[in-house]
Amino acid sequence: MSLIDITTGPPMDTMDLAQEMYTKRKVGRPITSERTLARNFPEIDEIRAKLLTGECFARMRTSGSSSDVWQLFEEIAFADTQLFTGIVRCKACQFMTRYHGQITGTSHMRRHHCFRETFPEAFVNSPKITPNVSINKMKKEPKLTISRSPYAMPLVTGSLIKNQDTNGSNSGPKVIANTNRIANIKSELRERILQFCYNELITIDAMTGDSFKAMVQSLIKLCTAVGKGTVALPDRSQLYAQMTGQYNQCKNRVKEDLNAALQKNIGGALVCDSEDDLCVISTYYINSNWTLVESILSATATGSDINTFISHTLDDFGINEDNKLAKFTFISRGGLFDGVSMCLTSMAHVIDGVIESAVFGDDTYTEIVENCRVICGELRLDVDSYAIDWVNKYEAMRNVIENRHKFELKNSSLDLDLVKFLANFLAPFKAASVELRQCSRHPTLNHVLLWYYKLLKHLNSTPDDDTLAIGLKQVIKAGMEQNFQLQPFHKIAAFLWPNFRFLKMLSAEEREEVHNEVRALIDSRIAEEDGPGAGAASDPKKSKSDFDEWEDQQDSEQDELNKYISVQLTTCNEQNILVWWREHQSDFPKLSHLAKWILSIPASVTSLERFRLESSANVTPELLFMHCNAPFKRSLVMDKSTKTSWQKKMQIKNDKKIVKLYEQEIKDAKQQEIEAKRVRREENKRRKQENARKAEITQPIKNPKKLKRIAKKQMKQMRKVRKN
Repeated sequence: MSLIDITTGPPMDTMDLAQEMYTKRKVGRPITSERTLARNFPEIDEIRAKLLTGECFARMRTSGSSSDVWQLFEEIAFADTQLFTGIVRCKACQFMTRYHGQITGTSHMRRHHCFRETFPEAFVNSPKITPNVSINKMKKEPKLTISRSPYAMPLVTGSLIKNQDTNGSNSGPKVIANTNRIANIKSELRERILQFCYNELITIDAMTGDSFKAMVQSLIKLCTAVGKGTVALPDRSQLYAQMTGQYNQCKNRVKEDLNAALQKNIGGALVCDSEDDLCVISTYYINSNWTLVESILSATATGSDINTFISHTLDDFGINEDNKLAKFTFISRGGLFDGVSMCLTSMAHVIDGVIESAVFGDDTYTEIVENCRVICGELRLDVDSYAIDWVNKYEAMRNVIENRHKFELKNSSLDLDLVKFLANFLAPFKAASVELRQCSRHPTLNHVLLWYYKLLKHLNSTPDDDTLAIGLKQVIKAGMEQNFQLQPFHKIAAFLWPNFRFLKMLSAEEREEVHNEVRALIDSRIAEEDGPGAGAASDPKKSKSDFDEWEDQQDSEQDELNKYISVQLTTCNEQNILVWWREHQSDFPKLSHLAKWILSIPASVTSLERFRLESSANVTPELLFMHCNAPFKRSLVMDKSTKTSWQKKMQIKNDKKIVKLYEQEIKDAKQQEIEAKRVRREENKRRKQENARKAEITQPIKNPKKLKRIAKKQMKQMRKVRKN
């Protein structure tokens, strides 16, 4: 039976629609269409990448730009379609955020710190904090004041600067944000660094080095520990006392290691690198772990007499005695020193001198080099990366040939074929000069003989050579034969490299001379060190037996030398030659002693070039000494190292992973709680609606004709129900 019930509330269809619309509506924002609500904003990183590639561009907002926020922000649009991406960018700090008039609004753009600084008047009537509300306020830092240089550029302090055209009228509001507090501090720091550089005659490179950064970091650490903005720096007497203590500690350590090495080794190298007022004295030796060690004994920049300076240094370290000094081989740029076993010349500087005088001695190729430097400057190529002048000229020509496709010559007389010939011709000489300078990394004396014959082979005439090439090769070859003088130690060092022990580049008579030199050094040096009768005892494999009457009694030195030549051995490169001798010292005990001395001798002197020392009377010898002995300074540092081990890095990575997992668990639990509340609200709503229907007061109408007499307003409150 179908009945009509009159209810006291509104019809359920209308109420359900209102409830459904209320759930979709966000409080405080207008109801928008489904297309607007489904707006997908692109990623900020994607838009930033497209700005760099030119796929997007920034423009001023034209529609609805009356708000002051659009004087600070600009739209990002696609370059091809000119459509707005939905991303806006701050003109001052390039900060990007999302924007849509009906979704996001401009409130988050007004909360941007640049807007607060540019338009402070917009926050004058902002609500004040009541006294019963406690917040954590940052302490104001003391304002930094500096005495600015009269040549310093003034800082921009205006909060809103408008562009003016040539007539003086404003072409349009263009915002330049006021420099914030961090930018001001950085600018003042740069000003202080520049003042320090030109007041104390210190290069800017020194202020950007790691040592200066470590000093500033220690000062910040001290300020944090003390709790003050400013901390008194140590005075001059304290700094000098600290320098003296570190100098004595470093010097004593060098002296102990050197004396310990002299007791175990049969020889070492004494190296003197001097130029103008600078002079550095150092020693090279191989320690018990078969590691090449370079120790700086002394350094000066006062231009004193070199012989007096060397004698004073040797007396200071206690090695000026005849028995100790005789163990050293003296290496310099061409000088001699009495008392040492042999004096050798820096071979890398010999090559440099030959090339400088033969190729770049006159003005024949000056114009070519200058044109190449101009081209490299326009291409922004670094060509002055070496301390050798002719190598930098070679690098300029080589870069021009390698980057030939990047430029086009116009109104220039540069002969690229000649540049290519010079670059290819000088390549082996540059490689030899650089390789013979690697003295602090691995043994280099064993490379001298090899490079000498390789360069001579490169200087041989070929049928394809023109007049220029033939003349240039003849001049350089004459200079090499006159200045590049091979010594017996160069040949012995190549012989002690297992890869080249056969000395195939020498004749049979020359190889025999080298073998005799090796036997003579074994008889003289090793016999003196071990004492009489120590030759048989030095062999660990030699043992006394009861059958010595039938044993072959041959010369042990000759047997060891012949064994080294005849036995098949493993090869090694220049990086592992010391490791090879450490592994085979039981097989060749006497030759290993000799190799410990010969291979420790450097082929060149490189102290001034590696440490980049310059003549300066303000630098004390103590500071020069500690600067050159940089590895020893690490033991004096009290702060913890900034580097971390691989295990520590992996531990930090695992800890971060655990923290992220724990954070994700908390987020999931919170999301589950929110979902449970939502389900509970829906259930309560459904139950409330059911109870409301059960509690409705109805009036059944049995006669449908009565509906014609009911008012239209009452008809809206009627609905049909089925009553069982």
